[in-house]
Amino acid sequence: MMLSRLQSDCEYYLNYGNRCTGHLYYHNESKQIAAMKKLWNEFPDDGKPEWLSWKQILNTKKQCVQTQNNRTAIKIFFLRRMIMNLIKELKEQLGYEEIGLDDTFTFHCTQCGKCCIHREDILLSPKDLFNIAKKFQITPAEALEQYCETYIGCNSRFPIVRLRPQGSVKRCPLLKDQKCLVHDVKPTVCAMFPIGRYLTLSADDSFPKNPEELSVGYIFNNPECGDGIETHTVREWFRSFNIPLKDDYFFTWTRTQATLCKHLQFLEEHISEKTMISIWNATLITLYLNYDITEDFQTQFQQNSDAILSLIETLGTVDIPKKS
Repeated sequence: MMLSRLQSDCEYYLNYGNRCTGHLYYHNESKQIAAMKKLWNEFPDDGKPEWLSWKQILNTKKQCVQTQNNRTAIKIFFLRRMIMNLIKELKEQLGYEEIGLDDTFTFHCTQCGKCCIHREDILLSPKDLFNIAKKFQITPAEALEQYCETYIGCNSRFPIVRLRPQGSVKRCPLLKDQKCLVHDVKPTVCAMFPIGRYLTLSADDSFPKNPEELSVGYIFNNPECGDGIETHTVREWFRSFNIPLKDDYFFTWTRTQATLCKHLQFLEEHISEKTMISIWNATLITLYLNYDITEDFQTQFQQNSDAILSLIETLGTVDIPKKS
């Protein structure tokens, strides 16, 4: 009997099997317990096995899940420590240094344009693209076509929008006569320069429901342009470019990206290339292009974000064309 086999696996796993999933028929605690529940429920009410009660299955589940959670926690701990070490090494190599909100740095933009050439890394968020479109009184789709290019992130497998580099010097397409055409609504990454910011997540890499619970970190990238005749704090620098310190959009956008990345990576492994291209296009259109520039951005973004998350999550539960 299959149910007996699965229960025996669990007993060996919990006692003499050193809690190694290789001893389980399904090689996974959750799948093993789910299969046991299904088989047990298939017995009629007056014919349930006397040697295994529902309570015993739940108790086995509790022990297995606890082991699974402990193993996951250990993996996350070491993974996070490895990532933090890599980030620290990367910051040192690139000349980045941690900086607090009220710490000072010296920088003065001389409008030399050096930070706008040799650039293939000016990535835009939906809000950046919306602001550029509104500045020129065109649609986001038109702004995308005129100034940007898109690609799928190598690791994230998420649609990326960046400003399209021009010529041999890889000049930003929004730079003209050494001046930015959208200076008052420049992309956030440009407005913050030479400051960068990042989110520090919880131990399980989950996003809290309340943005107030997030920790935001800042880094200073010592620029190779401008001069040092002005001294600023991060707080004052952000205020001068109307970048809120408690930025709900930054939180929502980052959470949306992180959530979608996991789903898109999973889908790509299980469905056809043709279907995946359609999903990427739907993601790009919904998050970046589906806006009316005469209406409030944040309201539209929240609606678009909710819509694409719902669609992608639903795709994971229905039958769609599989890879051949």
